[in-house]
Amino acid sequence: MSNKFFNKKLIIFDFDGTLVDFIINYVSLRSEVIEYLNCAFEFPSNFFSIQDRVLTTLNKARAFILKKESSFDLNSISNDVDKIMRKWEWEAAKKNKIDSNVKETLKILKHKGFKLAIFTLEPKEIIEYYLKKAKIEHLIDIIASRDIVKELKPNPEHLMYILNKIKVKADQVIIIGDHKIDMECGKNIGALCIGKKSILHTKKELLASGADFIISKISDLNSLMKL
Repeated sequence: MSNKFFNKKLIIFDFDGTLVDFIINYVSLRSEVIEYLNCAFEFPSNFFSIQDRVLTTLNKARAFILKKESSFDLNSISNDVDKIMRKWEWEAAKKNKIDSNVKETLKILKHKGFKLAIFTLEPKEIIEYYLKKAKIEHLIDIIASRDIVKELKPNPEHLMYILNKIKVKADQVIIIGDHKIDMECGKNIGALCIGKKSILHTKKELLASGADFIISKISDLNSLMKL
């Protein structure tokens, strides 16, 4: 194994876009969420952007409502938005699957003695569904999903939750993801970060966000880490 990775004990993967190509109709999902929010509360015209991630839109809506009407039931809005998200996430989960090369790489990493974890903005039940469908649920030691933590990426709470459960230090951790916020999360705790190129971010963008290394696909870890 390469000397750059000799002291690493835990590898934490992003899920969507990293371990699986989570193909989902984000435009339709975001449109439905925005339509629901505009019906639930009176927001200014063009207050929301279809370009924003759903959780960004939800946080924006909650902040606006708190300023206008502090007694409003924000939990009901959050729960309804979560139901909309899960509907679209389940639709995608039933169509997509984890690639065989990803499964083989995870098996190799596990055989080499690494603890493996996932931190994700998807709900835990979706991740467990994918892992069971791929018959690799035994390879993953812990999942930090959006329904496990209070503060989401780029806040490092996902990562600290995993570190506390596995009981490893941040400098013993490798973070792998396809989004710049994955790299930012890793750098926030002092972990080594590997960016996976995708349609979201270029190599240059991932490096600028803190990536120490860049891969094109998960199986590239075999050569990068000299497994």
